[in-house]
Amino acid sequence: MATSSTAATATKGPKLKVLPFDPHGDRLDLGKRWEKWFERFERDLKYNGCDPSKTPEIAKMALLIYAGTEVEDLHDTLPEPGRPEGTEEENWTAYEQSKTKLKIHFSPKQCNDFAIFELLRMKIESSESITSYAMRLRKAASKCDFTNWSAEKMIKSLIISNMQDDTLRLKFLQKDRTLDQILDIARKKEDAVARSKVIDRDSRQVVNKVGAKRNQPLQQKETTDQYNRCGHENHFPASECPAISRICNYCKKKGHYASKCFKKQKEAGIKRIEAEPQTDTGTDTNSDTDEYDTAKIELVNNLGMREKPSLMRVRTNDQDILWQPDTGTQKDVWDEAHFRSFKEKTRGEVKLTPTNIKLFAYGGKTPLAVIGSFKAVLTAGDRTVDTEIYVTSEPSAYPLLSEQSAKQLQLIRYNEKFLVKRVSEPCKKVLAMTRRQKIADMIMDNPEVFTGKIGKAKTNEVSLMIDDSVTPVVQKQRRIPVNLSERAESKIQDLLDQDIIEPVPDNQPRSWVSPPVIAPKPDSNDIRFCIDMRMANKAIQCPYTQIPTMADIVNKFQGAERFTKLDLKEAYHQFVLDEQSRNITTFYGPDGLYRYKRLNYGTKSAQDILQLEMHKMLSGIPSQVNIADDILIGGSVEEHDAALQKVLSALTSNGITVNPDKCVFDVEEVRFVGLVFNKQGIKPDPKNVKNLQDASQPTSKVELRSFLGMAGFSERFIPNFASIVHPLRQQLKENIWAWDKICQEAFTKLQASLSEFSLLHHYVIGHDTELVVDASIT
Repeated sequence: MATSSTAATATKGPKLKVLPFDPHGDRLDLGKRWEKWFERFERDLKYNGCDPSKTPEIAKMALLIYAGTEVEDLHDTLPEPGRPEGTEEENWTAYEQSKTKLKIHFSPKQCNDFAIFELLRMKIESSESITSYAMRLRKAASKCDFTNWSAEKMIKSLIISNMQDDTLRLKFLQKDRTLDQILDIARKKEDAVARSKVIDRDSRQVVNKVGAKRNQPLQQKETTDQYNRCGHENHFPASECPAISRICNYCKKKGHYASKCFKKQKEAGIKRIEAEPQTDTGTDTNSDTDEYDTAKIELVNNLGMREKPSLMRVRTNDQDILWQPDTGTQKDVWDEAHFRSFKEKTRGEVKLTPTNIKLFAYGGKTPLAVIGSFKAVLTAGDRTVDTEIYVTSEPSAYPLLSEQSAKQLQLIRYNEKFLVKRVSEPCKKVLAMTRRQKIADMIMDNPEVFTGKIGKAKTNEVSLMIDDSVTPVVQKQRRIPVNLSERAESKIQDLLDQDIIEPVPDNQPRSWVSPPVIAPKPDSNDIRFCIDMRMANKAIQCPYTQIPTMADIVNKFQGAERFTKLDLKEAYHQFVLDEQSRNITTFYGPDGLYRYKRLNYGTKSAQDILQLEMHKMLSGIPSQVNIADDILIGGSVEEHDAALQKVLSALTSNGITVNPDKCVFDVEEVRFVGLVFNKQGIKPDPKNVKNLQDASQPTSKVELRSFLGMAGFSERFIPNFASIVHPLRQQLKENIWAWDKICQEAFTKLQASLSEFSLLHHYVIGHDTELVVDASIT
């Protein structure tokens, strides 16, 4: 491989001691950490003699380099900020732009009410001095706006900081409001909750009756337009409704609020409870009533039920309770009415415990108001489950039994044949290896690839090309060692269970039969189970296949920044043999004859067939190469991500799986086919270097030839390789083995010439190039 060198000069930047910034974590904490990190960075930057106003480009590069690669990648994707008012054009440098861009991203939007709340909640620590406490207070107060400060503003801040309703507090912290606005919204919420309880009590008595008489109209609604458009009561006719000119945030149609949207009510169905919190990225709605009139929506859902829900009687702490199993619910949930009734039955024995868990309605973004929880024992038949029941202020017709509890009590059961397990344990291990959320999302989108089980290709069945002119051979059976017979039977059963082999059908010929080769694996109780296919291979022909050369691979990944390596799980066994190709794989088992239904190890053409099938599967996907059961993906971050997405999609659609334990994701350096690839070039695999340096002195031509073959693989990294090995090659030509001093010196020099730190840069067109060739006198 040719080498290249480039002469270039560059200004050296400052050497700082700051550590890279971690751009992950809580949103509010993130802004504080960025502020502290940036102060430390600028202090270190100026201490090292770099003035951002005089050398803004150097300062910008230092900011992105020392902030870390994740921040640098994030910086490149953020929109450019506008120049602040009062900032002169010449002062709006590249450094100032990057600094502003990152500050906007990391710092949460300022809310004066929240800033004052943080000031009010600051307490003096037990061992803290008054001076230190005063410094913290001043720093927090500097973020507050005390312009036109008044008693009303203080009351407003105290209301927000001390209110018990988390959903209201979340709403009030989205933007600043006046005290009157806050009181008005709070009163409406309290009124809505009170009406909800009345409606819920009445609806429980009529819900099933309405379901039976669904063709009859509902009872006459009030004369106001409150249930149709806005939820307000004190207006008539409809032309005076405040929602008449508003656009619905759900269906985008004019004339009603989202809380009154018929489409939303129709699609909502019965509420389901999710345990994972969801981030509210939406903006504030135009109406303060949009979030809270849930009682009437719940009434519409209940009245719209076409039949009685499936209810199951479950013994709950020795009390019979009717539950509604809900496979979309992740926690066991009651409302206040259910809990009060249960408390009366148990004569107050059960008490609620405060909890910080957040529950969300199905598809909702605002957490439900969870009052508390209590532990309970659920019993159905002979099945018992210990669980925790969460009590919310949101009304529901029946207690909701989570999917997990229902499955443990065997009240519901899934057909395993059709069940897709989204995240297996091997898949979780792969997710733990990922460094970027984008890569984790790709893995979550293709969990079938990472089950850790042997896949089954959905492609056409593969065929073995058999020369019919070769006479079939039935080899003599070899006895399985007694100490391995039990493990051999277990291995046969595993292969049968995985649909890899089958007993030879009675109507099939036994013209080819081969013996198994069984050996114990070192440091394991497992065995290697192979078939001696040497006789059968004489009749098997290999298809022509083109395997990428080393030069092809090196050139493809020139300058690549990120790499991912995938290793297929038992690659041969994932491809199904057609019926005509199975008989030649027949072998002796402990209790009869078996044959392979999948491509098997030992077959001469197996690697060529695998290469052809994988080439068809991955053809057209750039920035990737595969050799047998290994797939390497590499390129710039964007090229790598795009190629990885396509490769995983191709494997999923074709039913191929990988071995999660042998895969490597999103790294800057990777080992592949005996080389180490990175952005700068290629290096020898440290394992190959160690094997060469630890090799014993050859004592025969066979050993010398093996040593030269091992060294020859890495000859590109050894300058003057041909000259060094010349005495050793001459020794191979001699009739008599004579290892002399010259051979020993060549052997020692060759071992010392290869280092794991050797690096070959990629060839760059236009750069100065030195050509090193082997030549002879003739």
